[in-house]
Amino acid sequence: MGKYLNRYDPTRDDPPPGWTRWVGGGNGYRGFDYALNVDGQVVRHGSRPADYVTDVLAEEGDRFVTSSVQAGRPFLLTVSTYAPHAPFVPAPRDRRRFPRARAPRGPAFGVENHDAPRWLRDLPRLTARNVHTIDRKFRRRARAVQAVDRLLGRLRARLADLGVADRTYVVFTSDNGLHMGQHRLLSGKTTPFDSDIRVPMVVAGPGIAPGSAVDALTSHVDLAPTFAAMTGVGAAGPRTDGRSLLPVLRGRTPRDWRDAAVVEHRGGGGTAGDPDAQPPRAGAPPSYRALRTATTTYVEYETGERELYDLARDPHQTRNVYGDLSQRRRQQLHRRLGALRTCSGPACARGPRAPARRLP
Repeated sequence: MGKYLNRYDPTRDDPPPGWTRWVGGGNGYRGFDYALNVDGQVVRHGSRPADYVTDVLAEEGDRFVTSSVQAGRPFLLTVSTYAPHAPFVPAPRDRRRFPRARAPRGPAFGVENHDAPRWLRDLPRLTARNVHTIDRKFRRRARAVQAVDRLLGRLRARLADLGVADRTYVVFTSDNGLHMGQHRLLSGKTTPFDSDIRVPMVVAGPGIAPGSAVDALTSHVDLAPTFAAMTGVGAAGPRTDGRSLLPVLRGRTPRDWRDAAVVEHRGGGGTAGDPDAQPPRAGAPPSYRALRTATTTYVEYETGERELYDLARDPHQTRNVYGDLSQRRRQQLHRRLGALRTCSGPACARGPRAPARRLP
């Protein structure tokens, strides 16, 4: 239910195979005046408050969960909201909330990076107008996400009412983060910095202690094996990247758990109509491959430029220390990234092991 790929057209494209219930949308980012494909039938929504897309998805999800439980059927429901994606449209009842909220002013906010690659170098200081725009977008995002919070609350309350909450997993995550003023960049999402690549991962369900937290390094490639384990359909295939997160979520992180994750971005500005295309001030790096460990972020750009951030000393990633490394350490990082980029299957997350913590 909700967004299905950027170029899916609910008025023209059929529901893809494999789903018993389909409420798929295309470009619903503005919250109103959109169409949904409901099991092959086009349903158009207008501009009334009741048409707000996140609320419509909440209603559809509630109805599906209720009917599935009442029929005694196990179920899998995926709800992909558009909020709080740009243009950050909130529900009408939330439009005036948080009038004084502003974007966080962390140590990287408005700061020029030391020894930055060319795409990030010599950016002008953030102006008062830039900061005003960033704060306005932050407020709109905070308002828009309120409806997502209510959607989650509604579905979890329904699970409790139906008596199945203790045997149902609820997983909340996202596809990307967003920088807003860090490194002198305007709002954007395609950099290798943590503001962009770290996403929420919150899970409730059987065997998971409420309020617990783990710091194991995870990746989107772990989701498919995790869902396979949760549903009891068996292990993922031998070439499936990632591993089930169930042991991690239950507080038993395996000793051979991954110590690095690969991040990849294909730059070039995007094609016409590409929603991920960004102007330079929003952060439009060239293509890169990156290696994120618990203590470092290492980046290789197609331009030949390199970055390394020591997260223990520089958690906000403002000082590129690649130039301080020995040739041996540079070769180690390059080989490590290459090995992880080309491998497949769950074993590749474990090795070869990352070099020692000492950077030089």
